[in-house]
Amino acid sequence: MIFTHLYFFRQYDISDVTADEEEVKRFLPELNQPSARRRRDLVRRTRNDLARWETEKLHIAVTGNSGVGKSSFINAIRGLHPGDAGWAPVDVVEGTMRPTQYNHPVFPNILLWDLPGVGTKNFRRETYMAQVEFERYDFYIIICAGRFTENDLWLAETIHQKGKTFFFVRTKVQQEIDNARRVYAGESVFDENVVLRKMRKNCSDSLPKSRGRELFLIDNYEPQLYDFGKLAMAIIHQSPHKKKEAATFGMCLLTEDVIKAKEEELKKRIWKTALMVAVTEASPIDFLGISSTDEYLLKEAHFYREQFQLTDAHLEKYASAEGKTKQEFVECKQLKSTILSHRAKIPMLLNMLGKSSPKVNFILLPVLTAVTSGAVSFGTAMKFLRVALNVAVEDVRKINRAMKSHTR
Repeated sequence: MIFTHLYFFRQYDISDVTADEEEVKRFLPELNQPSARRRRDLVRRTRNDLARWETEKLHIAVTGNSGVGKSSFINAIRGLHPGDAGWAPVDVVEGTMRPTQYNHPVFPNILLWDLPGVGTKNFRRETYMAQVEFERYDFYIIICAGRFTENDLWLAETIHQKGKTFFFVRTKVQQEIDNARRVYAGESVFDENVVLRKMRKNCSDSLPKSRGRELFLIDNYEPQLYDFGKLAMAIIHQSPHKKKEAATFGMCLLTEDVIKAKEEELKKRIWKTALMVAVTEASPIDFLGISSTDEYLLKEAHFYREQFQLTDAHLEKYASAEGKTKQEFVECKQLKSTILSHRAKIPMLLNMLGKSSPKVNFILLPVLTAVTSGAVSFGTAMKFLRVALNVAVEDVRKINRAMKSHTR
């Protein structure tokens, strides 16, 4: 029976909803024997799978000398501004005297650490690793604002020898470009790319040729420019395998590549969420512990809005920056994801989104038909989650385009 289901599973295009065949196999025994206990186990295991990333702690160490922009970087990568809760104070005088933890604004399992620079009288090379608790961190970001020092290079080599990942980051790029623009104010043509190439070469010359580690030029106050987006993707790709999902969902910088990475991870959740809803809908027992399966689907849709910074709080900030009310901003940008905040039945929301009958490949439909009466619920859930994700992705791209045109 399992092999029949898997054969059917292969016949459908699942390119828009990622589902690994081996992963599907793990769920089939419960579907083939649909007792109440089996269904309860299936829902429990699926919920645990979906929430596992929240239990994986990701520790990111940020190190460098005082004044290079570590605190500003920690704020920028978390999407925080002065006055926001958890904002790291920027103090170039006192500097960091001990490892200081900063939590992600939404997900407490993602932690950034501001570490003291190595080579000072309080943090000598021979004791540095023990003082900062080296093994705690998943990877290191080594920051400079000019050229990397001998102490930076020693730290990079030590990290490499101990089998951990690090990134070289050069900050304050916009400041350097503005300085160059003032110097060459009398020139008929000013080429920003020439300045960037000189900065990269000057910084790269201080790095060992054999290291082969990519250098990222960023500005903490202009995270949409320069290499910040590349750095964000490097953090996602280089995170330990079991923590990649946490790194992806925890990334606040929404470049096009990050949007795609988030979209792919969210797609992986769709069939599992729909499966849970179908099993619960077909059973007289409330396995999800909620008032309705519609509520559970709306909770997942809210997670999409949260991931792409489309919640009401985010929209209020965007609107305020343009001198508009939230409603004016939503109408001006023609955003549809706000519909996902309505407490309505799922078919009604699909109609409101203008997607009442999207094409759906029912990849698990025969399995559900054979063991439950929840096939319609499964199909509706799949439709809704696909539409909700597509709408959220469309909206964040609209906002990104508007922000880019506004800054030109």
